[in-house]
Amino acid sequence: MTFEQLQSYAALGAVSYLLGSVPTALVVSAIFKRVDLRSMGSGNLGIYNTLFRVGKLPAICALIWNFSAATSAVLLAKSFFSGDSVAVLIAITAVTAGSMWQVFARFSGSRGTTTLGFALVYAEPLILAACVGAFFLALLPRRRTTDATPTLHRLLPVIFGFDGMVMDVRGGRSCNWSTTRDQATIERG
Repeated sequence: MTFEQLQSYAALGAVSYLLGSVPTALVVSAIFKRVDLRSMGSGNLGIYNTLFRVGKLPAICALIWNFSAATSAVLLAKSFFSGDSVAVLIAITAVTAGSMWQVFARFSGSRGTTTLGFALVYAEPLILAACVGAFFLALLPRRRTTDATPTLHRLLPVIFGFDGMVMDVRGGRSCNWSTTRDQATIERG
Protein backbone atom coordinates (compact mmCIF):
# COMPACT_ATOMS: atom_id res chain seq x y z
CA MET A 1 0.00 0.00 0.00
CA THR A 2 1.42 3.36 -1.02
CA PHE A 3 1.40 6.60 0.91
CA GLU A 4 -0.92 8.17 -1.68
CA GLN A 5 -3.40 5.34 -1.22
CA LEU A 6 -3.30 5.83 2.56
CA GLN A 7 -3.94 9.54 2.07
CA SER A 8 -6.88 8.75 -0.20
CA TYR A 9 -8.34 6.35 2.38
CA ALA A 10 -7.89 8.96 5.12
CA ALA A 11 -9.63 11.62 3.01
CA LEU A 12 -12.49 9.23 2.25
CA GLY A 13 -12.82 8.41 5.95
CA ALA A 14 -12.83 12.08 6.94
CA VAL A 15 -15.45 13.07 4.35
CA SER A 16 -17.63 10.07 5.26
CA TYR A 17 -17.32 10.86 8.96
CA LEU A 18 -18.34 14.48 8.36
CA LEU A 19 -21.33 13.34 6.29
CA GLY A 20 -22.48 11.16 9.18
CA SER A 21 -21.75 13.91 11.72
CA VAL A 22 -24.41 16.32 10.53
CA PRO A 23 -26.85 16.49 13.51
CA THR A 24 -30.05 16.61 11.47
CA ALA A 25 -32.20 15.27 14.32
CA LEU A 26 -30.89 18.01 16.62
CA VAL A 27 -31.50 20.72 14.01
CA VAL A 28 -35.03 19.61 13.09
CA SER A 29 -36.00 19.23 16.76
CA ALA A 30 -34.80 22.80 17.36
CA ILE A 31 -36.70 24.07 14.33
CA PHE A 32 -39.97 22.20 14.88
CA LYS A 33 -40.27 22.15 18.70
CA ARG A 34 -37.51 24.50 19.88
CA VAL A 35 -36.04 21.81 22.13
CA ASP A 36 -32.66 20.13 22.56
CA LEU A 37 -33.24 16.49 21.69
CA ARG A 38 -30.18 15.47 23.76
CA SER A 39 -32.08 16.39 26.94
CA MET A 40 -35.23 14.45 26.02
CA GLY A 41 -36.08 10.75 26.12
CA SER A 42 -33.04 8.56 25.60
CA GLY A 43 -30.85 11.56 24.76
CA ASN A 44 -29.88 9.97 21.45
CA LEU A 45 -29.99 11.96 18.24
CA GLY A 46 -31.58 9.04 16.44
CA ILE A 47 -34.74 8.39 14.49
CA TYR A 48 -36.70 6.76 17.35
CA ASN A 49 -36.06 9.53 19.85
CA THR A 50 -36.90 12.13 17.20
CA LEU A 51 -40.12 10.33 16.31
CA PHE A 52 -41.35 9.87 19.86
CA ARG A 53 -40.23 13.23 21.28
CA VAL A 54 -40.56 15.64 18.34
CA GLY A 55 -42.88 14.11 15.73
CA LYS A 56 -43.23 12.32 12.42
CA LEU A 57 -42.09 15.05 10.04
CA PRO A 58 -38.83 15.77 11.89
CA ALA A 59 -38.16 12.02 12.11
CA ILE A 60 -38.74 11.67 8.37
CA CYS A 61 -36.32 14.57 7.74
CA ALA A 62 -33.68 12.90 9.91
CA LEU A 63 -34.32 9.54 8.19
CA ILE A 64 -33.90 11.09 4.75
CA TRP A 65 -30.60 12.67 5.83
CA ASN A 66 -29.34 9.36 7.28
CA PHE A 67 -30.16 7.68 3.96
CA SER A 68 -28.50 10.48 1.97
CA ALA A 69 -25.35 10.51 4.11
CA ALA A 70 -24.94 6.73 4.09
CA THR A 71 -25.49 6.28 0.37
CA SER A 72 -23.33 9.30 -0.45
CA ALA A 73 -20.42 7.88 1.53
CA VAL A 74 -20.68 4.50 -0.20
CA LEU A 75 -21.15 6.19 -3.58
CA LEU A 76 -17.95 8.20 -3.00
CA ALA A 77 -16.06 5.03 -2.18
CA LYS A 78 -17.41 3.16 -5.22
CA SER A 79 -16.81 6.12 -7.54
CA PHE A 80 -13.25 7.00 -6.56
CA PHE A 81 -12.08 3.49 -5.56
CA SER A 82 -13.68 1.26 -8.18
CA GLY A 83 -13.76 -2.35 -7.00
CA ASP A 84 -11.92 -1.61 -3.75
CA SER A 85 -13.83 -3.27 -0.91
CA VAL A 86 -11.51 -1.73 1.71
CA ALA A 87 -12.60 1.76 0.62
CA VAL A 88 -16.27 0.76 0.87
CA LEU A 89 -15.68 -0.63 4.36
CA ILE A 90 -13.86 2.58 5.39
CA ALA A 91 -16.77 4.67 4.10
CA ILE A 92 -19.37 2.54 5.91
CA THR A 93 -17.40 2.57 9.15
CA ALA A 94 -16.71 6.30 9.02
CA VAL A 95 -20.27 7.38 8.17
CA THR A 96 -21.62 5.13 10.95
CA ALA A 97 -19.04 6.46 13.43
CA GLY A 98 -20.00 9.99 12.40
CA SER A 99 -23.63 9.20 13.12
CA MET A 100 -22.74 7.78 16.52
CA TRP A 101 -20.30 10.53 17.57
CA GLN A 102 -21.42 13.68 15.77
CA VAL A 103 -18.65 16.25 15.90
CA PHE A 104 -21.11 19.12 15.33
CA ALA A 105 -23.21 18.02 18.34
CA ARG A 106 -20.33 17.75 20.84
CA PHE A 107 -19.82 14.07 20.05
CA SER A 108 -23.30 12.92 21.02
CA GLY A 109 -25.34 11.09 18.44
CA SER A 110 -27.42 8.05 17.63
CA ARG A 111 -26.67 4.35 17.89
CA GLY A 112 -25.72 4.33 14.22
CA THR A 113 -27.94 1.40 13.30
CA THR A 114 -30.07 3.26 10.75
CA THR A 115 -27.06 4.79 9.03
CA LEU A 116 -25.27 1.42 8.97
CA GLY A 117 -28.39 -0.23 7.55
CA PHE A 118 -28.74 2.30 4.73
CA ALA A 119 -25.04 2.05 3.89
CA LEU A 120 -25.25 -1.73 3.73
CA VAL A 121 -28.39 -1.65 1.57
CA TYR A 122 -26.42 0.30 -1.01
CA ALA A 123 -23.09 -1.50 -0.57
CA GLU A 124 -23.97 -5.14 0.08
CA PRO A 125 -27.58 -6.27 0.61
CA LEU A 126 -26.60 -9.83 1.65
CA ILE A 127 -24.52 -8.52 4.55
CA LEU A 128 -27.49 -6.36 5.53
CA ALA A 129 -29.68 -9.48 5.60
CA ALA A 130 -27.19 -11.19 7.92
CA CYS A 131 -27.12 -8.10 10.16
CA VAL A 132 -30.92 -7.94 10.34
CA GLY A 133 -31.04 -11.64 11.21
CA ALA A 134 -28.43 -11.20 13.94
CA PHE A 135 -30.26 -8.14 15.28
CA PHE A 136 -33.57 -10.00 15.58
CA LEU A 137 -31.88 -13.01 17.18
CA ALA A 138 -30.30 -10.66 19.72
CA LEU A 139 -33.66 -8.94 20.20
CA LEU A 140 -35.51 -12.14 21.13
CA PRO A 141 -34.30 -12.78 24.70
CA ARG A 142 -35.21 -9.42 26.28
CA ARG A 143 -37.00 -7.60 23.44
CA ARG A 144 -34.98 -4.43 23.96
CA THR A 145 -33.21 -2.67 21.11
CA THR A 146 -30.76 -1.18 23.62
CA ASP A 147 -29.46 -4.74 24.19
CA ALA A 148 -29.70 -5.91 20.58
CA THR A 149 -27.81 -3.00 18.99
CA PRO A 150 -24.53 -3.45 20.94
CA THR A 151 -24.77 -7.20 20.35
CA LEU A 152 -25.06 -6.58 16.62
CA HIS A 153 -22.08 -4.21 16.72
CA ARG A 154 -20.00 -6.90 18.46
CA LEU A 155 -21.03 -9.50 15.86
CA LEU A 156 -20.14 -7.35 12.85
CA PRO A 157 -16.59 -8.75 12.52
CA VAL A 158 -18.04 -12.27 12.35
CA ILE A 159 -20.66 -11.20 9.80
CA PHE A 160 -18.03 -9.43 7.67
CA GLY A 161 -15.75 -12.47 7.97
CA PHE A 162 -12.73 -10.88 9.62
CA ASP A 163 -10.47 -13.55 11.09
CA GLY A 164 -8.46 -12.99 14.23
CA MET A 165 -9.73 -9.46 14.86
CA VAL A 166 -9.56 -8.37 18.51
CA MET A 167 -12.26 -6.06 19.85
CA ASP A 168 -12.55 -4.43 23.27
CA VAL A 169 -15.89 -4.95 25.00
CA ARG A 170 -17.43 -3.84 28.27
CA GLY A 171 -15.58 -4.55 31.48
CA GLY A 172 -12.12 -4.25 29.98
CA ARG A 173 -12.24 -7.76 28.53
CA SER A 174 -11.40 -8.51 24.95
CA CYS A 175 -12.89 -10.98 22.53
CA ASN A 176 -10.90 -12.80 19.89
CA TRP A 177 -13.19 -13.22 16.92
CA SER A 178 -12.46 -16.03 14.54
CA THR A 179 -14.54 -17.72 11.91
CA THR A 180 -14.38 -21.23 10.56
CA ARG A 181 -15.85 -22.49 7.36
CA ASP A 182 -18.98 -23.91 8.97
CA GLN A 183 -19.54 -21.79 12.08
CA ALA A 184 -18.42 -18.67 13.89
CA THR A 185 -16.83 -19.01 17.30
CA ILE A 186 -16.08 -16.51 20.00
CA GLU A 187 -13.21 -17.14 22.39
CA ARG A 188 -13.40 -14.98 25.49
CA GLY A 189 -10.12 -13.76 27.00
